[in-house]
Parts: sequence; structure tokens; C-alpha cells
Amino acid sequence: MSDYALLRERMVRELVAGRGVHDPRVLEAMREVPRHLFVREHLRAQAYGDHALPIGSGQTISQPYIVARMTEQGILREITGQSRNRLFRYQPYIDLFSENTRESTTRP
Repeated sequence: MSDYALLRERMVRELVAGRGVHDPRVLEAMREVPRHLFVREHLRAQAYGDHALPIGSGQTISQPYIVARMTEQGILREITGQSRNRLFRYQPYIDLFSENTRESTTRP
């Protein structure tokens, strides 16, 4: 298991499930999504901590608990207009992130 996988597992156990997020699909998605790939290289060691991090274009990736709670409650589905099931598969999550980031950088 990689160092990042270990950090992800600890993040899910302590910061997500430990705070009351129990939907197994959300927990599995949080275990699979490589948060460290969404931030600049010098911030990767912090990607699984209990804080938001900048991802560029004036945006941040929210702290893990907030992402998990919003996903569990279906709020991200409403915000993004994507079906809830898309949030629980690795590649579409990256596609969704990339699409939203591209849109935000092309708006005036």
C-alpha cells in the first residue's frame, strides 16, 4: 500500500467516518479518490489533512469531511447537476472536477 493510500485510509477512518459519515458508497469513494493529484506538488503531503487546499484558479478542494458530508446528503449532486452515482466512481469524479475547473477559468 502506498503512503498516499495509507493517508487516505486514515483520513476516512478519523476525519470522515469518525465524524459520523456512514454511507458505505461515500466512504469507498473517499478511499479511492486521490486528493493529492488535485493539488500542486508542494501541497500533496497535506492533501489528506483536515483542511481545504488551493487547487488553482482561485478555487479550493474542501476539507475531506465537508466533501463526504455533502456527498452523503446529495448536495454535490444538486450543485453539479450530475447523478449521485457518478460521484462514486473514480474516473467520473476526476472528469467532473476537470470540467468544473475548466468552466470556472473560462468565465469572466
